[in-house]
Amino acid sequence: MAGKVDYALEGRLPVLALNTGDPRAYAFFDSTERWLGKEAVMVTTTAELDDVARRYGEYCADLAPMGPVAVTRRGRTEVTLYLYRCAALVRVFPWPYH
Repeated sequence: MAGKVDYALEGRLPVLALNTGDPRAYAFFDSTERWLGKEAVMVTTTAELDDVARRYGEYCADLAPMGPVAVTRRGRTEVTLYLYRCAALVRVFPWPYH
């Protein structure tokens, strides 16, 4: 998912993949330590705030839903992404490769 979001942003904003299972090359691109205290927008396929908060809440000062975004192809929705505002990153995210 991170690669698709990164591609769509065309390098205009930094992208981190907060995924302990398989962050792919994103584990090596940047350290989450550099982003401590910064605001972020989390992009996920998870609609339920409780589930997102359970998995990522300890890394954000506050999590708030921003709404869904439909990703379309040829006029039909391929996937719905859900955006969450992370008020500030408060903990370094552990990468599986380090």
